[in-house]
Order: sequence, then C-alpha cells, then structure tokens
Amino acid sequence: MNDETLAKMTAEIAEVLRTHIPGAELVTLRSEIAASKSKTFAQIFGFTPGARGVFTISSELTHPPPTPSKLNLRCTTTK
Repeated sequence: MNDETLAKMTAEIAEVLRTHIPGAELVTLRSEIAASKSKTFAQIFGFTPGARGVFTISSELTHPPPTPSKLNLRCTTTK
C-alpha cells in the first residue's frame, strides 16, 4: 500500500457513504492529504451547501506500512 492507494481507498469509502445519505446529491466531498516522514494522513469531509458537516473519514498510513495482521480499523459514529 502506498500514499496514492490510501487516498483512493478513503475517497471510495466516502463516495459509498454519500450515496446512502438522504439528499446525497447535495453532499459535497472535499479531501486533504498530508505527509510526514513517518506517516501519511488522508481526510475526506462530506458537507452540505449550508456548511453543515455530514461526515468525515480519516485514515493514516505509517511508513513502513504495517503488516496485514497489525492493521487497525475503527468506525466511530456520534449518538
């Protein structure tokens, strides 16, 4: 896995989430990617025209990448 794959996977997850939100045609996606010597961060924001946040997805890739047995996947939602 590399930085481009991380960004692409994060964008694909965001697009799937967007299609399941009522009024999905109004949800805009914006992405940001930042890299340091040891990590790459990708974040996607989903928001509506009124600047109301709908969701955010954050992902992180360490350098060197972890082995598959040490991957950590979490999903956090607000109540």
